[in-house]
Order: sequence, then C-alpha cells, then structure tokens
Amino acid sequence: MAEDVFLPQLPPDEFPYLNESAAVLAAAGYDPAEEFTFGLDLVLSALEPLRVPT
Repeated sequence: MAEDVFLPQLPPDEFPYLNESAAVLAAAGYDPAEEFTFGLDLVLSALEPLRVPT
C-alpha cells in the first residue's frame, strides 16, 4: 500500500530525502495503517477513564 499510495505523493525531485526514506520503509514492510491503529488505540485508552457514564 505504501508504494502505491504514499510514494507517488512524494516526487523525488521535490522531496528527495523523504522519498528515499519512504522507499526504504516500504521495502522493509512498514505499514502506516498499523502505526495509526496503535496510536488511535493508545489515545482512546487514555480517554476511556474520563468518560462520563450516561
């Protein structure tokens, strides 16, 4: 997914270092969706104790 979605948004002529880093991460199997899910779960877990029962 990263190669198909994210890399085309980082043209090498405009973002050479970012494009190179993204390509290395994609080749290593990095999944940004997995990181997003982890972060979202972390935020929601921290907010859960603050909910007011209805």
